[in-house]
Amino acid sequence: MREKRLDATERKAIIGVIRYTIFVGIAAWAFLTFIAQKELVDGNSMLPSYKNKESVWVNKLAYKIHDPERFDVIVFSLEDYEGTYLIKRIIGLPGETVMIDKDGVIYINGFPIEDKSGLKLEQISDPGLALHTIKLSENEYFVLGDNRNDSVDSRFELVGNVKKEVIVGKVREKSTKFFKAVK
Repeated sequence: MREKRLDATERKAIIGVIRYTIFVGIAAWAFLTFIAQKELVDGNSMLPSYKNKESVWVNKLAYKIHDPERFDVIVFSLEDYEGTYLIKRIIGLPGETVMIDKDGVIYINGFPIEDKSGLKLEQISDPGLALHTIKLSENEYFVLGDNRNDSVDSRFELVGNVKKEVIVGKVREKSTKFFKAVK
């Protein structure tokens, strides 16, 4: 029996499908490498904002366009633990001083901070390292979990101040579109 050969139209169609598949693969790779990353929340440190095992999208472009801002929720890598990522809220910005008194009041540059997140967060019972004033360098951020008494964050040596270069990106807010963070 004779083998059927593809005519020019069929060959063009097959080549078109192959090109389209390659294009989609490259576009997906570029999106996940340079623009966005999906992470799974591990633990309760960000309750009530984000629950354990909740998936979040991280906007990796946000901080290439502008600097992180107070109250942004970020994902960053833990410097001494390769492949470990944490999700926390930025409280202190580069160049500021941060202190948490024994009553759980957070001070930025000597003034109590006004939490504008709209969340009803519990009072901090353990100020950790922030019981004494912490001076942030020009590329460091002070972060806290929203579940203030069940969070390993900048108050503790394991995390400490977060350097800008280890910040992966800004967590997409639940009530906004993904690229709203890009101004």
